[in-house]
Amino acid sequence: MINSLRNAGKQGGFTLIELSMVVAIIGIIAAIAMPYYRDYVEDAHAAEALAVYHGIVEEAQTMAQESGSNICDLPGRINGVTSPVYTAIRAKGDARLKDLNPKLWYPNASHILVENSGTGAGRYRFTVQFGGVGAQQVLRIHRLALHFKKLGVFNRWVSDQRSLAAFSVYVGPCKP
Repeated sequence: MINSLRNAGKQGGFTLIELSMVVAIIGIIAAIAMPYYRDYVEDAHAAEALAVYHGIVEEAQTMAQESGSNICDLPGRINGVTSPVYTAIRAKGDARLKDLNPKLWYPNASHILVENSGTGAGRYRFTVQFGGVGAQQVLRIHRLALHFKKLGVFNRWVSDQRSLAAFSVYVGPCKP
């Protein structure tokens, strides 16, 4: 009875030193884990961009082959009229890129671009442009460019500055 009266006034709990040690340990663990988490997120963005790119390539190559054309040398106009295959490839590519994470491209730009194939007037090949604005997005775009370079489909840097980066890749097995 006397012991219970003595302990009745005491409250159990953690000391300030114990709490600060726990907070410090959690901070150290978070500092170690954060770069790994950031790399994981970057790889997920790259996988998403690559999946969208491969989907565009498959659709474009299928549509070009069905029309009897080559995706790397597609006629933009046939008898003075815009080629329906050309229009369909642009529309499907833009639709796929619209669902892509906005951290991987400029939200207000056209990303399915065309350039002269070099084999004749009015013959085109498609490129997809990825880019970002801001220091973190520039780093993200550089890492994404490395993924495309590993695949061998990297075309060229459109812009590579401190706060703006963009690069393009060919749709299909086209070479510069």
